[in-house]
Amino acid sequence: MKTEEKVPKMDKKATEKNAKPMVIEMLKLSDLKPYENNPRVNDEAAVELQKSIKAFGFRIPMVITADNVIVCGHTRYKAAQALGLEEVPCIRCEGMTEEQIRAFRIADNKYGELSSWDKDLLKDELEVLKGLDFDVDCLGFTQDELSELTSWPGDSGASESILDNFDFSSLTESAKEREVKSKTATCPECGHVFELK
Repeated sequence: MKTEEKVPKMDKKATEKNAKPMVIEMLKLSDLKPYENNPRVNDEAAVELQKSIKAFGFRIPMVITADNVIVCGHTRYKAAQALGLEEVPCIRCEGMTEEQIRAFRIADNKYGELSSWDKDLLKDELEVLKGLDFDVDCLGFTQDELSELTSWPGDSGASESILDNFDFSSLTESAKEREVKSKTATCPECGHVFELK
């Protein structure tokens, strides 16, 4: 039986300040300051995150204080340093007390640990990515974890893949058709197709 938990209320002034639109600023990495008491050990995660940043770009802004101290994003900071990035997107943590910032720094890291994977749905997503020849090494899973989750070659006793009978050529053809369409224009009067250069 789940017990009812008390959720702390944010004071009205802080709520009103946080209701303003967030502004993403591009700041020099060298201007940011890691929080000196950051309790997360993240060197290994930063190495893995580099693969993600290379594959997808730097997509999640860092959260910082008014004086550029990192609140959330220490792992992204280390990965960006290792990749030699000069600027990263940041959001200022406005409208929060020092106590709230300290608590938020911990909560942001802890809440990610509270969720789990639906392994069947995750396997389906991984199978689709693999079938599309997407390099899944940038997702943060170890090879052992991927082998356990999927039915790719090298697995012992692997079950049949949901995509064994999927025709990926139809996806490729659609992409080719879209490419051709994007390089042509059709006259609305006569229907003549013109090639765009």
